[in-house]
Amino acid sequence: MSSDESGCFASDEEIQSEIEVDLEETEEVSLEPVDADESIKKRKAPEYDVVETTKEKKIKTLHKKPPTADELNRLRDTESLFHSNIFRLQIEELLSEMKGKEKHQSLIEKWIQSFKDLVVKLPESGPHKMEEVEYLRELNVVCPLLESRPDKKTQFRFIPPKTVTIIGSHLIKATTRPVINVDIGIAIPERCFRDKDAQDYRYFRKRALYMAYIAGHLKSTEIQSGLKYCTSDNPFLPVLEVTPAGKLEKSVIFILRPYGNPACFKVAKFFPSTNNIRASWISNGDETNNLPTPKYNAAMLREILLEESEKKRREVFENMPAASDTFILLKVWLHQRNLDEGFGAFTPFIISMYMVYLAQQKKINMFMSSYQLLRNVLLHLGEADLSRSGITLCKVQGKEGTPTLNDFASNYEVIFVDDSGFLNICASVSLLTWNRVRCEAALALKILDSSSGRRSFDELFMTPNDFLSSMDHIVRIDEAELEAAFRSKHIIQTLKSPKLTLLDSGMSISRSILPSIVDLLQQALNGRTSLIALESRKGTKSEVDSELKNYEGISLGFVIDPEKDWSPLIKGPEADQIEEAKKFRNFWGEKAQLRRFQDGTICEAVVFPATNLYERRLITKQIVTYILERHLNIKNLTYVADQLENILKKPMVENYGSGEEANAAVMKAMESLGRQLRDLSDAPLTVTSIQGTSPAFRCTDVFPPIPGLVQGDNNCLKKKGPVMIPVFTRSTMPTYVAPMEVILTLEASNKWPDDLKALRRLKAAFYITICKELSSKYGLIAYPTPTFVDVLKDGFVFRLRIAYPREVNLARTFKDTDGVLKQRDTAFSIQLEKDTVILPKLSGALYGLQSQYPSFGTAARLAKRWIAGHMLSLQVPELVTELLVASIYLDLPPGSIGPISPQIGFLQFLRKVARTNWNAVPLILNFNKLLGVEEIADMELQFSSQRSSLPPLVLYTSYTKNPKLLTADGPTLPVLARAMLLASETLKLLEDNLSRFKPAITDLKMLFRPATTAFDAVIRLNPKMVAKRHMNLDAKTSGKPAEILPLEKIDTIPLVGFEPVSLYIEELKVKFNLFSSQLLTALQTIRASSSGIELFYSNYSS
Repeated sequence: MSSDESGCFASDEEIQSEIEVDLEETEEVSLEPVDADESIKKRKAPEYDVVETTKEKKIKTLHKKPPTADELNRLRDTESLFHSNIFRLQIEELLSEMKGKEKHQSLIEKWIQSFKDLVVKLPESGPHKMEEVEYLRELNVVCPLLESRPDKKTQFRFIPPKTVTIIGSHLIKATTRPVINVDIGIAIPERCFRDKDAQDYRYFRKRALYMAYIAGHLKSTEIQSGLKYCTSDNPFLPVLEVTPAGKLEKSVIFILRPYGNPACFKVAKFFPSTNNIRASWISNGDETNNLPTPKYNAAMLREILLEESEKKRREVFENMPAASDTFILLKVWLHQRNLDEGFGAFTPFIISMYMVYLAQQKKINMFMSSYQLLRNVLLHLGEADLSRSGITLCKVQGKEGTPTLNDFASNYEVIFVDDSGFLNICASVSLLTWNRVRCEAALALKILDSSSGRRSFDELFMTPNDFLSSMDHIVRIDEAELEAAFRSKHIIQTLKSPKLTLLDSGMSISRSILPSIVDLLQQALNGRTSLIALESRKGTKSEVDSELKNYEGISLGFVIDPEKDWSPLIKGPEADQIEEAKKFRNFWGEKAQLRRFQDGTICEAVVFPATNLYERRLITKQIVTYILERHLNIKNLTYVADQLENILKKPMVENYGSGEEANAAVMKAMESLGRQLRDLSDAPLTVTSIQGTSPAFRCTDVFPPIPGLVQGDNNCLKKKGPVMIPVFTRSTMPTYVAPMEVILTLEASNKWPDDLKALRRLKAAFYITICKELSSKYGLIAYPTPTFVDVLKDGFVFRLRIAYPREVNLARTFKDTDGVLKQRDTAFSIQLEKDTVILPKLSGALYGLQSQYPSFGTAARLAKRWIAGHMLSLQVPELVTELLVASIYLDLPPGSIGPISPQIGFLQFLRKVARTNWNAVPLILNFNKLLGVEEIADMELQFSSQRSSLPPLVLYTSYTKNPKLLTADGPTLPVLARAMLLASETLKLLEDNLSRFKPAITDLKMLFRPATTAFDAVIRLNPKMVAKRHMNLDAKTSGKPAEILPLEKIDTIPLVGFEPVSLYIEELKVKFNLFSSQLLTALQTIRASSSGIELFYSNYSS
């Protein structure tokens, strides 16, 4: 507990006593300081004495000098000011990596001085008419802000600036690498403006011309190697990005920001409710003259009050030593969540001013560490309400001629007023972005306070949490659709003046129409989402000789509320509520209808059809697409939610969806069979435990079996007793049916034999008894074998195996040469333990995870499909793949509900595979929180101490403490490296495609197909002879539906577990091993084509 929580410090004696080492407890102890300074580094090596014990054994006793005062102070500071010692080290390491290098400082100052000398000596130019650009063409540049309306009366004149200063993060020592952005403010002289320039975009046009003129003269100098215009978070205010020549070229970018002189304009002209875009300038006069232009006004105030804002921020940061470090941490935190730049962003400037506000409110102070400042900022961000009441830095807000907070609330979505009382710092921040910032801040605070503090740093600062991976559904609307929507009847009716709204938003259709779109979606979704967020897309850039364009487009993300989203019904007002019912019908149109409910009420209602879980997951998609088309005529949008789930579909099977119903049917049949097995009265021993171990029982079977699916005709199958057997012809191969493996545990008895052979014979007798009982008592079709019994139940084949608890120990027991019984692990005993002990426990845990997170099973199925598609399924056990996906759901931050969309779960799986350093960290799955902190620490210690002898991928679970148990058979190091490479490339393509307004790849099946150019040989098989041909990526999607028999007509156990291709692969592996014991092969059936199935192998050792 830190001192700010406990209210006291440990004494020096207590600290020293904890540091001293008892001889009898350890022989070697490292007492290196956490972050020693120079004085500590110069300390002498520890002195050792030899002491004789009573047993006359010489033991080295470690006598180290007590810690120095500096060390004690640091330990005390760490306890009181930081989350933990390791967290402090991580923060310090991050800050050292992010801060600019000292050697660059003098070069930066030298470059800025050179720029000052150049710009103050530029020749005057003008006056020029606003639309005249000949003088810019001579300089080979264009104006970054195009003239939106002709203005023949106003003239532009360039006068060299007198003030060129450093502003922004560099001024407060908070710039960040890898490329340092140094903001340079250029004060435009007062003589360049007239009083009327505050209206009708004249100021912004002149500012842009001023910047273009400087760019034209910079272009011919040797102090720069590149010039670009760049849009910022505000469309009115582009900036000039300068890449310096010389040593700073790759490490620093200078951003030139011209700004108006505060003496040019009176701030009182820019009340939130004031209009500064005249009606006559819009369209020869109309009724919009008195409507406010709040965004325009805020952009003007931001310019003329820039110096005051920078001065205020600098004063606070200079008096708070840790403020700059905290600001850097907050910038990293925002950047990892894509919240810091672009349309509607919560910029670093805003969060730095929020720190100023907290300092003014005495919520933070100069004595706090960077960790304490960070925690307090996150705490207040999560609790603040800037969208309703707002906050202000002004001490006389609403007095002395300043607007009231209500004035701001009437014109802006998010309110944070500066110390002048006029400027809303958050004028360009979208309410959607602010809501997401609040949610992220509250989540970050939970992460900091969680018991798993060892991962806090990574989750906050190192793990990207971008828009694509944090949203369950995303809708993207491109520029053309927005332009059409802006002319729709709904926009004309809801906006008082669409033209003025467009002008007030900097001619940005996205900014103008966004509130209307959000209002429609919030009304339509009505609680189905816990968060609607706006993607802050980065600004555009262009060379100074080409036009700067803002790409128009809106991307909205939805975090789905799983408790409400899956309902297909939207219940409206009762029929006798005439006005409300009329509004409901107007909103929903032809979808609205009167319905009688079970409680007797008759209400308006809307129903969206959904016949399976796949379609129920996409009800939100149906609602969004319908509402946007009905009200805004938006038809061609991109909806990101289910692009990958088509990989799991069986189009030829009616109402299959993506397979969840088939998994549910397996579980239902299993529950019924379990009750029947427990009721077997004539069996010598009763069944006490029934545990399924097949993937279907974990809801992770890529293609769960379908009861009654016809395997083939009489040409390939024939009946023999109660089972079907294959007919070996060259016509076709029966389709594959997997048996459902079930482990039975019988009640304890002292009559079980201690001999393995006798035990197996006894179990075979039990199989015969179970077969007879199920057949006679319940009429089930069953077929016994010496090692299992197959039971046909509800169209599924359950393969029952008996597990005897002591069988694993018996398999380990052997006699040595002296006849003494000893135990050792053998390949058989290890596999037996996996199948009968470990696998049932893990299957139960994974099924519990599926119950808690419904998207887990489908995400795991996508992952297994991807692994198999890239020919890795023989080297990566399917259980390992499932556990990799499970780790995503088990490692969720505190308070997170996890991915609702299976597609997001699959994306995070790819990221984990591609970006994890598997050589440095183990994967620990703490199912049901059974592992304590000490046990996890022991696993990590074991991993680090034994790393060289462990498999490339190390998995620990709550049920497997042996690091070799699950991954000893694979993946090997070459396979793991290839999986990481494939995951990285797949992720890159998938993220790029899903981030586009118009996807470049329409068929994502290509991401599940392998590249075969590296293979040495191709063996083509006849597709009709492949039992799993119906699981192929390119299986037919049209034609005659698959034939499915009714359950009452199924009177024979189908052919199960028969797949000749796997047998062929095993035989090939044996043949290859005969040639060379060092030859490693990778074989996998991957795809069907008109010429057959292609089978590949590659020499991994070459």
